[in-house]
Amino acid sequence: MAAYVASYWHDTAPRVDAAVQGPPGARADVVVAGGGFTGLSAALALATKGAQVVLLEADRVGACASGRNGGHVNNGFAQDYVAMCARLGADRANLLYRSSLVIRDCLFCGAVS
Repeated sequence: MAAYVASYWHDTAPRVDAAVQGPPGARADVVVAGGGFTGLSAALALATKGAQVVLLEADRVGACASGRNGGHVNNGFAQDYVAMCARLGADRANLLYRSSLVIRDCLFCGAVS
């Protein structure tokens, strides 16, 4: 296990008690290795489509680089939300943020490839 590094995301997120330690259950359609952005996104996308998903993580979810990221609105915006509001105004920053969620949802549902 990696040494714990202070993370805004870990320190402010609600505790999740649904995780189970030990061997996964008897059946899964897909097993995802890794609880970073990529693994969590893959698990969410598959579960949304009805797959029985098991996520395996050797440490804490988001324990490595994903938990220490800069908090960007998305990969296309190299600034945080507060900076986007200051630069573009709240209406435009909100529009960009909502647009990124629509694109994410379309990618997960298969409307965009």
